[in-house]
Amino acid sequence: MRRGAWYTDLDTASNERAYFKSTDGHTRNWSSNLRKPNLHVLPLICAHTGLLLMDSTRAGKRMPDELSKTVQIWRVVINRAVLRTAPNINVDADAWNMKLYTPPGVVSAQEHDQIEQVGG
Repeated sequence: MRRGAWYTDLDTASNERAYFKSTDGHTRNWSSNLRKPNLHVLPLICAHTGLLLMDSTRAGKRMPDELSKTVQIWRVVINRAVLRTAPNINVDADAWNMKLYTPPGVVSAQEHDQIEQVGG
Protein backbone atom coordinates (compact mmCIF):
# COMPACT_ATOMS: atom_id res chain seq x y z
CA MET A 1 0.00 0.00 0.00
CA ARG A 2 1.21 3.45 -0.84
CA ARG A 3 0.66 7.01 0.20
CA GLY A 4 -1.06 6.47 3.52
CA ALA A 5 -3.63 3.96 2.26
CA TRP A 6 -2.99 1.77 5.31
CA TYR A 7 -4.84 4.39 7.41
CA THR A 8 -8.11 3.85 5.56
CA ASP A 9 -10.78 1.18 5.56
CA LEU A 10 -10.32 -0.22 2.07
CA ASP A 11 -13.92 -1.47 2.07
CA THR A 12 -15.26 2.09 2.30
CA ALA A 13 -12.43 4.17 0.83
CA SER A 14 -12.53 5.46 -2.72
CA ASN A 15 -10.00 4.29 -5.26
CA GLU A 16 -9.41 7.91 -6.25
CA ARG A 17 -6.09 9.37 -5.23
CA ALA A 18 -4.98 12.98 -4.95
CA TYR A 19 -1.36 13.92 -5.38
CA PHE A 20 0.00 17.18 -4.03
CA LYS A 21 3.61 18.02 -4.70
CA SER A 22 5.21 19.48 -1.60
CA THR A 23 7.47 21.89 -3.50
CA ASP A 24 4.35 23.80 -4.58
CA GLY A 25 4.11 25.00 -1.01
CA HIS A 26 7.74 25.94 -0.47
CA THR A 27 8.45 29.53 0.43
CA ARG A 28 7.66 31.87 -2.45
CA ASN A 29 6.47 28.97 -4.62
CA TRP A 30 2.75 29.40 -4.06
CA SER A 31 1.30 28.95 -7.51
CA SER A 32 -1.27 26.27 -8.13
CA ASN A 33 0.04 23.18 -9.91
CA LEU A 34 -1.88 22.78 -13.17
CA ARG A 35 -0.17 19.47 -13.97
CA LYS A 36 -1.91 17.78 -11.02
CA PRO A 37 -5.04 19.83 -10.38
CA ASN A 38 -6.77 16.93 -8.57
CA LEU A 39 -10.10 17.97 -10.09
CA HIS A 40 -11.15 14.32 -10.24
CA VAL A 41 -11.74 14.34 -6.47
CA LEU A 42 -14.19 17.26 -6.54
CA PRO A 43 -17.28 15.09 -7.20
CA LEU A 44 -16.29 12.91 -4.24
CA ILE A 45 -15.85 15.94 -2.00
CA CYS A 46 -19.30 17.21 -3.04
CA ALA A 47 -20.96 13.82 -2.63
CA HIS A 48 -19.46 13.17 0.80
CA THR A 49 -19.09 16.79 2.02
CA GLY A 50 -15.42 16.37 2.66
CA LEU A 51 -12.14 14.68 1.95
CA LEU A 52 -9.61 12.86 4.08
CA LEU A 53 -6.02 13.29 2.95
CA MET A 54 -3.15 11.18 4.23
CA ASP A 55 0.45 12.28 3.98
CA SER A 56 3.10 9.75 3.07
CA THR A 57 6.12 11.67 4.35
CA ARG A 58 8.36 9.27 6.24
CA ALA A 59 10.00 11.68 8.62
CA GLY A 60 11.19 15.21 8.94
CA LYS A 61 9.02 18.24 9.39
CA ARG A 62 6.36 18.51 12.03
CA MET A 63 3.89 19.22 9.21
CA PRO A 64 4.95 18.82 5.57
CA ASP A 65 4.51 21.73 3.14
CA GLU A 66 1.88 19.88 1.14
CA LEU A 67 -0.42 19.80 4.18
CA SER A 68 0.46 23.17 5.68
CA LYS A 69 0.41 25.18 2.44
CA THR A 70 -0.11 23.29 -0.84
CA VAL A 71 -3.48 21.73 0.04
CA GLN A 72 -4.62 25.00 1.63
CA ILE A 73 -3.74 26.93 -1.53
CA TRP A 74 -5.49 24.27 -3.67
CA ARG A 75 -8.67 24.57 -1.60
CA VAL A 76 -8.73 28.36 -1.94
CA VAL A 77 -8.07 28.19 -5.70
CA ILE A 78 -10.93 25.69 -6.16
CA ASN A 79 -13.37 27.69 -4.01
CA ARG A 80 -12.54 30.96 -5.75
CA ALA A 81 -12.72 29.39 -9.21
CA VAL A 82 -16.11 27.83 -8.53
CA LEU A 83 -17.60 31.08 -7.29
CA ARG A 84 -16.11 33.17 -10.10
CA THR A 85 -16.91 30.80 -12.97
CA ALA A 86 -20.37 29.72 -11.83
CA PRO A 87 -22.19 32.98 -11.09
CA ASN A 88 -25.55 31.21 -11.05
CA ILE A 89 -24.49 28.76 -8.35
CA ASN A 90 -27.09 28.61 -5.61
CA VAL A 91 -24.96 29.86 -2.70
CA ASP A 92 -24.62 33.05 -0.76
CA ALA A 93 -21.49 34.59 -2.26
CA ASP A 94 -20.77 36.43 1.00
CA ALA A 95 -20.88 33.14 2.91
CA TRP A 96 -18.80 31.19 0.35
CA ASN A 97 -15.50 30.47 2.09
CA MET A 98 -12.62 31.85 0.04
CA LYS A 99 -10.26 32.50 2.97
CA LEU A 100 -6.85 30.94 3.17
CA TYR A 101 -6.28 28.87 6.30
CA THR A 102 -2.79 27.84 7.31
CA PRO A 103 -1.60 26.36 10.61
CA PRO A 104 -0.21 29.31 12.62
CA GLY A 105 2.38 27.19 14.40
CA VAL A 106 3.85 26.10 11.07
CA VAL A 107 3.27 29.02 8.67
CA SER A 108 4.23 32.46 9.91
CA ALA A 109 1.69 35.29 9.78
CA GLN A 110 3.96 37.11 7.31
CA GLU A 111 4.13 34.14 4.93
CA HIS A 112 0.37 33.56 5.25
CA ASP A 113 -0.26 37.20 4.26
CA GLN A 114 2.14 36.92 1.32
CA ILE A 115 0.38 33.77 0.04
CA GLU A 116 -3.01 35.45 0.44
CA GLN A 117 -1.84 38.45 -1.60
CA VAL A 118 -0.76 36.22 -4.50
CA GLY A 119 -4.26 34.82 -4.95
CA GLY A 120 -6.13 38.05 -4.28
